[in-house]
Amino acid sequence: KALSRQPGNPYAMNHLGRALFNTGEDDEAQFSFENAVKVAPDYFQAWRNLGDILRAKGNNPAAEVAYAKAIELAPLPPAGFIQSDAGIEMLSIDCNDCQPPSN
Repeated sequence: KALSRQPGNPYAMNHLGRALFNTGEDDEAQFSFENAVKVAPDYFQAWRNLGDILRAKGNNPAAEVAYAKAIELAPLPPAGFIQSDAGIEMLSIDCNDCQPPSN
């Protein structure tokens, strides 16, 4: 519905992509995430989701590029990822309760 009212809304595109991804419609999800980052190239959550779908589809080099962009843009690294000299690595922890370091 949101996309029909605001077809260029990157947040709606991203949410649609997640819904499509969750129902196994991977090609449509990828298309939605790609459109979200075209419209809003600084939208790090859409880059992270694009990385997720690319990784799920076995395109690890493209997923790493998307994850690197998400990390570059995010105020803090996206939960569950670290960047090291070896590249981007997934952590096997659930970081929903992680807090930024206090200053």
